[in-house]
Amino acid sequence: MQLSEYPLSVDNEAVLHAKQVLFYALYIGEKMLISGAEVARVEDSMRRICFAYGAEQVDVFTITSSIVATIYGSSFGSVTQTRRVPAHKINMNLIFELNNLCRRICGEKMPLSQVAEELHRLEERAKPYPPSVRTALYVLAPLVFSLFFGGAWQDALCAAAIGVVIWLVELFFGRYPINRFVATFVCATVGGIFVNLSATLGLSLDADLVGIGIIMLLIPGMALTNAARDLFSGDTICGLLRFVEVIMVSAAIAVGFGLAGIVVPG
Repeated sequence: MQLSEYPLSVDNEAVLHAKQVLFYALYIGEKMLISGAEVARVEDSMRRICFAYGAEQVDVFTITSSIVATIYGSSFGSVTQTRRVPAHKINMNLIFELNNLCRRICGEKMPLSQVAEELHRLEERAKPYPPSVRTALYVLAPLVFSLFFGGAWQDALCAAAIGVVIWLVELFFGRYPINRFVATFVCATVGGIFVNLSATLGLSLDADLVGIGIIMLLIPGMALTNAARDLFSGDTICGLLRFVEVIMVSAAIAVGFGLAGIVVPG
């Protein structure tokens, strides 16, 4: 920052404009982080937006649950805002749209009122997949993975049917602010019980191969990938936090299937 000294007087309009810029930058960063973007992408996007609107220095600190940003300028001094990020819902389409919007913002330096309108339209376009599509995915994923690991069609069809049950359980938990680890544990337990029941009733040939298909629905692959990317990018704190999250989710899956084996022996 090329400032000889901190400004003793500031322009009130410039301060208000800086607050608005930082608000929208934080809003975009928050949406990116919630949707599954890595920390480096979030921080870089926020910096570019703030620089595009006249900030002379931008400091952004992001972890999995919080974003803190401060911008400096000779006309407004310093402005700091914080955003708490309560939950994460993977939405790759929204990340793609937000990336494009950031490029447009930095290239066109559009008025902030237009930024607000673009964000509103973007959220309308980038809604999550409808229930019918997600149901199809919960059927296809366990079916394909069960076949991939050597299961028979009978095992794959059982895995697909249990995938629908897991989707209904997740849909139920999605209506309430329930801890992710608890929800994963319950899904793993319910899935494990149905896997063992399918073997006990003779509906499947190999409970292990049915269970593999169900486990693949619950494994936090995106969190693990982002943990590795954050660590390699130098964001050690966030990478370790994501890695701990992966371990806890994996432990919840293991304990859930273990408990299912006790309730209904396979």
